Amino acid sequence: MFRRFDVCIWLFLVLNALYWVAVSALNTCAQGYFYLVVPALFIVPAALYMNYVSMSIVVVFSAMASFSNADVNPFLIAAVWLMAAWLVNVCRFRLRTGDYMTTVSVSLLVNMFLILCYAVILPCGVYTAGEYVKRILVDAATSGLFILAVGNFCAKLPVCIMDYFGIDITMNEEI
Repeated sequence: MFRRFDVCIWLFLVLNALYWVAVSALNTCAQGYFYLVVPALFIVPAALYMNYVSMSIVVVFSAMASFSNADVNPFLIAAVWLMAAWLVNVCRFRLRTGDYMTTVSVSLLVNMFLILCYAVILPCGVYTAGEYVKRILVDAATSGLFILAVGNFCAKLPVCIMDYFGIDITMNEEI
């Protein structure tokens, strides 16, 4: 009925929507203390297990949906996400082991790169320069700890779901 290409795109989009709901709920609960910035959860699994065209569809759609109500150009955010996803996608053949350390390290590097990009792109609002730097550091630290806790799970979940349905996706396979 569906080709593997279509099923994988839909799977990654649904998982990204679920991640977005969960992270939004956590950010609502922690309002004022910290803000989880975890774009790596949306980017790294798609970049590891999909070819470039499929990954681009998932990453751009996820970026546009995540930043549709922000006061920044969502096309700029989508371009930054796509650049990070492209870098992971190009290097994915070197990461074939797929163990905990590899997936979490890649997720942390992508996340820190994007947090630095956000610090430059996004407006600082009512914060002074010192408060803004402190806020960025607190958000980066909590986001890093969150990725240490769930980064490997989020990277392995699509593979487990596809294995359950009898479709094998691996890092070295073109979908």
